[in-house]
Amino acid sequence: MTVAEIYKRALGGEFPIDELTDEQYAQRRCDRSNAVVGDLEGYDCPLCLNRGYITRVAGRVELVTAECSCMEIRRSMTRMSISGLGEVMGRLTFERFRAEQPWQQSMLEKGRAYAASPSGWFVVCGQSGCGKTHICTATAGQLLRQGRSVRYVLWRELSARLKAAMNQPEYEQLMTPLKKCDVLYIDDLFKGRRGEEVTDSDIKLAFELLNARYIREAPTIISTERTLNDLFNADEAIGGRIYEMSGGSAGYCLEIKHDRTNNYRLRKKR
Repeated sequence: MTVAEIYKRALGGEFPIDELTDEQYAQRRCDRSNAVVGDLEGYDCPLCLNRGYITRVAGRVELVTAECSCMEIRRSMTRMSISGLGEVMGRLTFERFRAEQPWQQSMLEKGRAYAASPSGWFVVCGQSGCGKTHICTATAGQLLRQGRSVRYVLWRELSARLKAAMNQPEYEQLMTPLKKCDVLYIDDLFKGRRGEEVTDSDIKLAFELLNARYIREAPTIISTERTLNDLFNADEAIGGRIYEMSGGSAGYCLEIKHDRTNNYRLRKKR
């Protein structure tokens, strides 16, 4: 008995061996391959059953495998973990966000709404310690759990790396994936001391990145201590794009007034 005949007998199922065409035999092998449950962890994929690949029939009878789309999600989760954000995603969730004031309730409602239907940009700006990173991380985490690929960057670290790589191949290696990724989360855009002007180099970097995502209308999450007025004053083109893509106060742009009573961290210590 040949190997092919052994496979046919094993895979023939309810059909007698002689009634299986080569195409049916190949499809049966493909189906059996796709029914195998894998052991990859961190994300439960209904497509590949956590194998990381999907088998298909190419041509008449050849079986080929291709990487499952879940692998990009798994890579996103790995990048989140490496960045340090992965450690807090389980803690900074919608369920654990304390919405005691109307403005906090608005943050929670809009974060959940954006995660349910991520269109445009989700922007939270203003007072330090008001929960910007919490609500943005909860939103990014929910999108990740829903199967979206999310990249996270802390602006000060990113800008330092880009400046150091200027005019070198590494620059495009850093910038291009951020321009083209599914969902980008920029934490603490233009972080600096209160009243400190945004540098020209930061403006140039931010415009290049945000303009690329503006053109693609790519979902983007931004937290910043700068107010909308600060952003417009720093660069009107950047401020205008952020306002337009977030829909302003009527959409997904939340501006928390600079007031220490809105500092979430200080309130927790009392």
